[in-house]
Amino acid sequence: MKRQKKAKLSSVQIIALGFFIMIGLGTALLMLPLSSQAPGGASFLDALFTATSASCVTGLVPQDTGTYWTTFGQTVIILLIQTGGLGFMSIATLFLLLLRKRLGLRQREVVVDSVSYDRLGGFVPFIRLVFLGTFLAEGLGAVLLSIRFVPQFGWGRGIYYGVWHSISAFCNAGFDLMGPYSGEYSSFTAYAGDPLVSLTICALILIGGTGFLVWEDLVHNRHHWRRYRLQTKVVLTVTMVLTLGGGAMFFLLERNNLGAGRPLGEQVLSALFDAVTPRTAGFNSTDTAALTSGSLLLTIIFMFIGGQSRLHRRRREDHHGFCNSSPRPVRHPPGAERQRLWPEHRRRCFEEGHSGFVYQPSAGSRWRGGYLCDSALCPDGGPV
Repeated sequence: MKRQKKAKLSSVQIIALGFFIMIGLGTALLMLPLSSQAPGGASFLDALFTATSASCVTGLVPQDTGTYWTTFGQTVIILLIQTGGLGFMSIATLFLLLLRKRLGLRQREVVVDSVSYDRLGGFVPFIRLVFLGTFLAEGLGAVLLSIRFVPQFGWGRGIYYGVWHSISAFCNAGFDLMGPYSGEYSSFTAYAGDPLVSLTICALILIGGTGFLVWEDLVHNRHHWRRYRLQTKVVLTVTMVLTLGGGAMFFLLERNNLGAGRPLGEQVLSALFDAVTPRTAGFNSTDTAALTSGSLLLTIIFMFIGGQSRLHRRRREDHHGFCNSSPRPVRHPPGAERQRLWPEHRRRCFEEGHSGFVYQPSAGSRWRGGYLCDSALCPDGGPV
């Protein structure tokens, strides 16, 4: 009698299950009495809506975050935002790397799918880049925002606001705590003419919104435009056009409506802020209800563009099962030999972190342990 194989979850199913668990845990924590100002705790629907919006970095809220939720509840929300922005599988991978645990092919496949990376080989340095870049961007943003918030709210609350809003802006979440300061659901309207807050929030949104693959391309190729991937060129060009062009359009549309009595610099900052945030973030520095019909239509268009860019994922190709595609034409071994070699070839290649193994014989290549290794690409001469 044949043993039935255990059904394994696909990468997409694991990621979806992880989000369900994260949202469920966040909902349970937000329903606790110490999470909200409501007597007896938040309702199930309010907690579920907020946890889902934070985990998926959407920015919609049924209750004002700054006035309805306590410090504990706000901490739960910002942790959900950070986890959802980076990906829970990426955070789990970071802990495994810190514990010096070795990742198998299965774990790598799930993590690669969770961050939309385009290959399995070399993803560990990529994960390190993601976390280092996130730490630096959010840290610098927190310092700049704290410069403004500390004099207003004191050291403890000012630093807390700086860190909280830096994470929210970098993850493009759109949550804010400005309700007690400038009124419920006011977002950053009180800082419309403040260049430090407005420009810092805009910079965090743009840096976080460009995507991790663009980061990697910029780090590796620096200022060499011709070496960038097509995706990087498109993202940078479109971001520049939408930011500057959108800012100019908002400035022209709203100058007569909201510009009366406002300094020119404040009008420019508001227009730039309104051009950056609708695409992904959800903050606002001008009253959305007071915008003209033209500005509302432009905001809708920007939201549509931002939604489409979030849905875009690069298609990863198998390249006939190699860690990296070779520029040379590849000749596989005969069918039976290929079937015998391929499973172990793939497993060892990815687990060892190599990316240059090929089947094609070349000068200096020879069979090692039953597998063909190109010594020019594999200096250690280890088996595939």
